[in-house]
Amino acid sequence: MFVKVCGIRSIEDALFCADCGVGAIGFVFYPESPRFVDVRTAEEIAEKVADKLLLVAVSKRVEEIPRAALDFCQLVQIYHHSDSVKDRLILGVSGPCKAHAKYYLIDSSHGRGLFTEYPEDLYGLPRDRVILSGGLTPDNVSCVIEKYKPFGVDVSSGVEEAPGVKSKELIKLFVERAKGEEL
Repeated sequence: MFVKVCGIRSIEDALFCADCGVGAIGFVFYPESPRFVDVRTAEEIAEKVADKLLLVAVSKRVEEIPRAALDFCQLVQIYHHSDSVKDRLILGVSGPCKAHAKYYLIDSSHGRGLFTEYPEDLYGLPRDRVILSGGLTPDNVSCVIEKYKPFGVDVSSGVEEAPGVKSKELIKLFVERAKGEEL
């Protein structure tokens, strides 16, 4: 099971994610988010973990992502399609979608961290390219995976002790339950 932890803002948290078997971390470049990270900090983190994790630049639109981040991040997660990054795009969708993307992120809460049921058919998208997000926690992730069988899951606030502050205990528990194995 592919696991992405979004909103990483420190080298320590990034290295911990790598040690836990997380597949990707997200750098939020949306300035109004409590998980916002400046490009210099993200690049310092990237230098320490690029060989261990996929790095994802996250914002609402590709134009909001610093150009330098597009150089060191392998994937780009946005909510408005852009042909400029389509071959490495994680596209946030809230309904059926015909746009081409590498992966599709379904988050019914639109980034608010609230869990709502996903559509049974996952909007007709190929399950091997669907990442589920929105209100996932260590308490519900295994049930969500069992029910919907996505390619992966994405978590942010569900592994935080306060907005923007990650909990190592919750990250470890989330990964264990998502992958169905004890770390």
